[in-house]
Amino acid sequence: MIREAQKCFSELKCSFKITLGPTQGWRTLAKLAVRGTPPAIGLFAPGTHKVLPMTTCRAHHPSINVAVNLITKICLKLNVPGYDGVNPGGLSYIMFAVERNTRKVQLSLIWNSPDLISCQPFLDQLITALLAISSQQVSSIISSKKSKKSNKKNRKKISEMNNEQRDNSTESITETHPLWHSIWAHPNPGMNLINICSFLFIFIIFR
Repeated sequence: MIREAQKCFSELKCSFKITLGPTQGWRTLAKLAVRGTPPAIGLFAPGTHKVLPMTTCRAHHPSINVAVNLITKICLKLNVPGYDGVNPGGLSYIMFAVERNTRKVQLSLIWNSPDLISCQPFLDQLITALLAISSQQVSSIISSKKSKKSNKKNRKKISEMNNEQRDNSTESITETHPLWHSIWAHPNPGMNLINICSFLFIFIIFR
C-alpha cells in the first residue's frame, strides 16, 4: 500500500512523507483466548476455534509478554479449566491493557460462568497465585528472553535497537513497580464481550 502511494505521488511529482512508528512492543491492548484443560492460551488458528499457544509476541508491549508467560505457567500448574467451546464453565478469554506511564498491566479474566461463585475454587487460586508473583520471577523471564536473543545471529541493526529498547523498558517496570495495575474477573456465560463491563469486578489492586 505504501509503495503504491509512493508511486502515485511520484507520478504527480508531489512529496510523500512516511513516518514509521515502532515495529515491536507497540501494542498495549490484547485479548487472548483460553481453551481446553489443561488450558491453551493464545490466538485462534485461521478459520477455526483451535487455540494456538502464544507466550510471546513481538507486537505486544513487553509487559504483556511477561504477563502472558506467567499466567500460562500458573494456569498449567493449577490445572485451571479453559472453556471447551460447548459446555458452560471455564476461563474463556484473558484481556490485557498496559498503563503507559507505569507500564503495569490491567488484567481481565473472562469466565464462561453465570456468576463468580461458579468460577470457584479456580478463580481464587488463580488470583492468589497472580498476586504472589515476585519481581524475581518477572526478572527471571526477562533474563531468559535476553539469553535466547543473544543466541540469534545475522540480525539487522534496527532490530537490535528495537530489542534493546524493549528489554530496557521491561526492566524499569520490574525494578520499580509491581506487574499488575489491577485484576478484574467477569462471569459471562453469553460469551458477548460487549457486556463484560456490566458485571461487578471482584478484585482491584492499587499501588
